[in-house]
Amino acid sequence: MFTFGIGIFSFIGALLFLVFYFGNIGTRKIVAWVKNEDTTIKEKVWFISILMIILGFFFGSWIQGYWDDITPCVSYLGDVAKCIFDFRQHKNY
Repeated sequence: MFTFGIGIFSFIGALLFLVFYFGNIGTRKIVAWVKNEDTTIKEKVWFISILMIILGFFFGSWIQGYWDDITPCVSYLGDVAKCIFDFRQHKNY
């Protein structure tokens, strides 16, 4: 049931996690500015950025593997929602 594949979702996941991290930094800077506090970042941004890219790539690859598993169902039924929430073990497509 849990498969792993490298594809477009792997790279989308990596970019999405990086965007979320930079959005978090931006939000923290805005909140600190509004509260009139120090806005400097006291963490290793490059290290955490690389970590977010790796984690995003991992979770995106997990989603890619799931997408590869349901692709025959989507081709057969034409409905992505029915295929995503169909957890039967034996599929005859």
